[in-house]
Amino acid sequence: MKVFNLTIGTVIIRFYLMMLIVIVAGFIGQWWLATLALPVFLSIMFGLTFEKNKKEASVKNMNTPAETAKKVG
Repeated sequence: MKVFNLTIGTVIIRFYLMMLIVIVAGFIGQWWLATLALPVFLSIMFGLTFEKNKKEASVKNMNTPAETAKKVG
């Protein structure tokens, strides 16, 4: 998770998502559901991105014992 690393497109999409949550909560009369928009708002303000680090996502190449022996000797 990185902070302050959002594109303008992502900010706009999250803004519309936040507004959708508030509008739906208003239409169904359950205003307490509007508090679910707070985490979306905070993710916009802090510019949070939820990506895996490339180091974590990479897979190690496992060598067989024969390949390891060729490299050593």
